[in-house]
Amino acid sequence: MQPEVSAAALELYEALDPAFTQEDEAHGWATLNFCAALTSGNIDLIHEIVSDRDSGPGWQILLDPDECPAAALPYLAQFVGARLLPLMSEAEQRAAISEPEGFGRGTPGAIVAVAKRRLTGTKTALLVEFYAGLAYRMKIVTLEGETPEPEATLRDILREQKPIGIRLFFNTSPDWTWDELAEEEATWEDVAEDFATWGAVVAHSP
Repeated sequence: MQPEVSAAALELYEALDPAFTQEDEAHGWATLNFCAALTSGNIDLIHEIVSDRDSGPGWQILLDPDECPAAALPYLAQFVGARLLPLMSEAEQRAAISEPEGFGRGTPGAIVAVAKRRLTGTKTALLVEFYAGLAYRMKIVTLEGETPEPEATLRDILREQKPIGIRLFFNTSPDWTWDELAEEEATWEDVAEDFATWGAVVAHSP
């Protein structure tokens, strides 16, 4: 039985003059196995990249975040300025390339996206613009139980997204959500009665 080999090995084998392959089965598929040895390593990846396919010509997949081989994602990321981190899953890397954070740099959505990068669980991140009623101030709050690396999270925000001139406040809060607030407080009047400031609400634990 003919051994199973990679597509690259089989293409090389079939391209040989029949004189090299017609007696191959009788000799234990020595030539085919030799082709497989020649195309080991990264040759399969290269073959996948350069081969034409129904969806388009060779090399095209290198510029498609959905089709690009995982090993080549860092190459594709450089074209849109996406920063791929070791902690990202393959799906997160593809998403970072498809919707690059740099294209919306400094916007609330982009800031929150970076704040969520290292979070776990529900990845809850609350952004308060005009913090304390003052312009040029913002605050980001994440849940304590979902923020394993608070210092690194703050560093990501400052380095990648915080606009110049904005004073940023960041802290983690006990695992306290709006749903839990709604369960504990029947109306906004009750919230105002029980908490002097929003800071007290954020700091509260149910």
